Amino acid sequence: MRLRSLPLFVLSLALLALVAGCGASTAQAAYPPSASSVRIIRTTSALATPGFPGLDLTISDSQTTQAFYQMTLSLPHSTEKSPQSCPLDEGITYNLIFSYNGKQVIQATADPTGCEQVVLNGNDVRLSNDAYWHMLSQLIHGPVRWTPPGQGQ
Repeated sequence: MRLRSLPLFVLSLALLALVAGCGASTAQAAYPPSASSVRIIRTTSALATPGFPGLDLTISDSQTTQAFYQMTLSLPHSTEKSPQSCPLDEGITYNLIFSYNGKQVIQATADPTGCEQVVLNGNDVRLSNDAYWHMLSQLIHGPVRWTPPGQGQ
């Protein structure tokens, strides 16, 4: 009788471990630990941001890329489960393609206006902060947001 209940006990423990792990965040572990280059593509809306050009730039310095990659992965996850009200989105989007030795490791979409979110691989929503936008500004050697003429930076 004791041997008959052993498989049931083991199955119960496995099920318990599976259920307990469902709430744990594994998103960070799902991403490769390194990136050696990042391609930064800025798209803009000509109507909403006149005079703010698009951009296509690749950063190949592995130390700089790794710092930006780690900052991107360390952004906090959004806890919003329902639609949220955000400030005006000016139509500026940064597509960030992180690669390691020529192979893409993640793709992120960063919106510096509106909700200011960074979305990794299409579904992992992160909340940005001023330090993140400052670092991106340093990488592109210019502002990440459009400033209307006469309003300064």
